[in-house]
Amino acid sequence: MIKKLLFILFISLCYFLFLSCEEKSLVDPVIVISGLVTDSVTGLPVDSAKLCYEDSVQCLINVYSDSSGYYHFSPGWGYTEFIIYCIKEGYYPESKTLRSTKFKIAFENIDFKLKPK
Repeated sequence: MIKKLLFILFISLCYFLFLSCEEKSLVDPVIVISGLVTDSVTGLPVDSAKLCYEDSVQCLINVYSDSSGYYHFSPGWGYTEFIIYCIKEGYYPESKTLRSTKFKIAFENIDFKLKPK
């Protein structure tokens, strides 16, 4: 819970910094992605699931879910469409495609429900 509150505080600070930026050419969105990884059968959180953010060529960022299944990351800006893969041994992988918005900062909640093998 404290991690989530600190993360929200951090993102809020970033938001106000970007709003106060006098650079008018800043039009690419900043995207913050977070969510939960759970077992589709039990509904329990999946710890240490690997989440890979990928553009059309390569995996750019790897993050892992914590013990409560929560993850978050920011892929940066300038991307309009990308894929997020969620992988954990003993489960079938899952992927979701995300398209960016027109806002300078966008918060996306993407949950994964992994199916056990």
